[in-house]
Amino acid sequence: MDEARLEEGISFWNTAGNLGQPVTYRQELLRPASEKPPFNLNLLPMLLALEVAMLGFFFVAALVFQEKEEGSIRAFRVSPAGTWPYILSKAVSNVLLSLLYGVLLFVFTIGLRPELPAVLLLVALAGFLMTTVGLTIGVFFKSLSEFVYILAGIMVVISLPVVSYFLPSFRAAFFPFIPTYPLMFGIRELIFSTGKTGFYLPMLLILAAEVLVILVLSRVVVERKLMKEGH
Repeated sequence: MDEARLEEGISFWNTAGNLGQPVTYRQELLRPASEKPPFNLNLLPMLLALEVAMLGFFFVAALVFQEKEEGSIRAFRVSPAGTWPYILSKAVSNVLLSLLYGVLLFVFTIGLRPELPAVLLLVALAGFLMTTVGLTIGVFFKSLSEFVYILAGIMVVISLPVVSYFLPSFRAAFFPFIPTYPLMFGIRELIFSTGKTGFYLPMLLILAAEVLVILVLSRVVVERKLMKEGH
């Protein structure tokens, strides 16, 4: 009798809860799914964002320290060139070096592709930004040995978005404010498109705005710390 009641109870709950009934779901993609790139090719956006950025940051600081040791800064102070040519000469030379490195890395990894100019424009802005940041910070130090701890700290900070790059489910709230975060994902979208649109122009404008802000700050700092006697 108890077994019969138990079976009746199970049958009732199955019917009431619609348990055991087949359920179908319909999956709708907002845009066609793209093929996942191989791991080695997926490293390209990360390398372009991190190594190119750090290239200008490190090189410009090393140049400033060398000029301080050689005394060429004293000669530049009395020249008619001024502060802007000094800053722009450092920034442009490092940007050209970053572009050369970026082209070689891109072409020898995935070959000539139509999105190369768009990628190089991002690389150029990022290289200009990090060069001026390196110049702005580097003038406060006397030698590379003093600067090395700041260099290590900056490297750690700009490398943090790599966590989200390989683990998309994890993203700290401050990651989008680190320039390498949108740069990595923007370059990846350009190279391995998923159909996302409308991201490129805002990224360019944000990078350009950051460059202008740091450029003005660098002008003030370089003028006071390098172009004045006694520094």
